[in-house]
Amino acid sequence: RSIAAGMVFCRSGRRARTLPTVCMMRFNQLHPPFDNKRIRQALLPAIDQGDFVMAAVGTDTALAIIDRVRAFGVRRIVFTGGDPLLRRDIVPLVRHAHDSGLEVAVSTTGDRLTREFLDATRGCVALISLPLDGSDETRNARTKHSGHFAAVMAALDLLRDYPEIDVKVCTPVTRDGVDDVVNIAALTQAWADTTLNRVFYNVFQVFPRSWEP
Repeated sequence: RSIAAGMVFCRSGRRARTLPTVCMMRFNQLHPPFDNKRIRQALLPAIDQGDFVMAAVGTDTALAIIDRVRAFGVRRIVFTGGDPLLRRDIVPLVRHAHDSGLEVAVSTTGDRLTREFLDATRGCVALISLPLDGSDETRNARTKHSGHFAAVMAALDLLRDYPEIDVKVCTPVTRDGVDDVVNIAALTQAWADTTLNRVFYNVFQVFPRSWEP
């Protein structure tokens, strides 16, 4: 039993309706002005995801959710997003989850994984998940921003110093990237051969419609 994106399933398999749900907001690209790509790009710097998530679910509410999750008998909690490291209160939330008896996993984009976070939560995080959409910067940049590949590789290098944390590398598969999966797996294996961390590779999403012409 695990929790991700605020959704809990009890022993009965039924969804626990008493927890808040998580929503996703995006521009309606079918209608002006957001049908203009440049308008969307111009607006993005004005939006702070950290401010949004803190306003949507404040610290007290997040702590209460963790308590409810534990009360349901769940054994593992996954902090995911977006990027949960954008939350200003992520460290106390992770510590509280661990102290409550939950196994903690953090699914992050890799851009914001720092030694400060890892030191502050040492002993509390069981697994960190990182996305890798391509085996090099050019291929990864098809779906991620420029520089993301280097950021993930830097995060992997950093995690060598925390061998008690399991590491999972995840890849979403599309028509453009399916031929590169074997290369990403090989890259992950090459890194795993150099570290004491337990390492997993996961093709965690497949988009069948992307195969359509």
